[in-house]
Amino acid sequence: CLVASAFFSGSETALLRLRDEQVERDVREAQGPAMLAVQSLLSSTSRLLVTILLGNNVVNILAASVATAMAVYYLGEQLGITVATISLTVVILIFCEVLPKALAAHHPRGISRMVALPLYLLHQGLRPVHVVFDRFVEPFVEAMAGGSMADEEGSPSGDELLTMAMRAGRGQPEGSPLAIIGAAADAEDTTVDQIMVPRPEIVAFPHDTPPAELLERMLADRYTRVPLYQDSIDTILGKVHLKDLVRLVREERDDLQSVLRPV
Repeated sequence: CLVASAFFSGSETALLRLRDEQVERDVREAQGPAMLAVQSLLSSTSRLLVTILLGNNVVNILAASVATAMAVYYLGEQLGITVATISLTVVILIFCEVLPKALAAHHPRGISRMVALPLYLLHQGLRPVHVVFDRFVEPFVEAMAGGSMADEEGSPSGDELLTMAMRAGRGQPEGSPLAIIGAAADAEDTTVDQIMVPRPEIVAFPHDTPPAELLERMLADRYTRVPLYQDSIDTILGKVHLKDLVRLVREERDDLQSVLRPV
C-alpha cells in the first residue's frame, strides 16, 4: 500500500511538471509507447487527477485500516489506535509524499516514462468513474468557479505559442509562411551539426573553372550557389549564384570574378 501511495504521489508531480513542448518533442523523437501514454494522460488534466487522487486515497485508507487493525491486535485498542495514527502519519508523510514528490520534481521526464504505462492502464480502467465525474461533479465545480474547467485563463505562454506554431507548420508546403513559422519555432531543438556542412562534404570549385562547365555541374547537382576557392578549399574567394552564372554563360563571358559574391 505504501509503495502504491508513493507511486501515485510521484506520478502526480512528475506528469504535471511536464511542459507541452517537452512531451511533443519526446513523442516526435519516437521515445516509445511510454511517451504516447504520457501524452494521452495529459490530454485531460482533470481526469488524470481523478485517477491519481482516487488511487492514492484508496491505498492510503487501506494502509491505515491494516495498520490500525494490526496495532489494536498487538497493543490493544486505545494504545494501538494512537500508535498506528502517529506512526502511519510519519511514514506516509516522509516516504509516500515528500520523498517521491521531491524525486519526481527533479526528474519529471524520467519518472513520467516509468509510471506512464501502469498509470495509463489504470486510467483506462477508471473510465466509468471519469464519466460520472464529467456528468455530475464537473458541472458543480464549474458553477462554483464561475467558468468552464476547460477554459484557459489569460494569454498563452511563450512555450505554448511555440508549440502551436510548430503544429501549424507541419505538413505545409516548403517555403510557405506557416512552414517558415513552424521551422523557426522548432529551431530550439536544432543543433549546430544539423545546420553546418562538415568540411569534407563541402562542394566547392576552383576559381578558374570554365563558366559553362560550372553551370553544367550546378544544374546536374541542383545547386543554387557554390563557393569558389583559390589553390585549396581553405582559401575561399566567394560564392557564385546560379542566376548570375546563367547570365554570364548566356553573354559568353568567362570572368567568374565579376559575379563573385562574398561568403
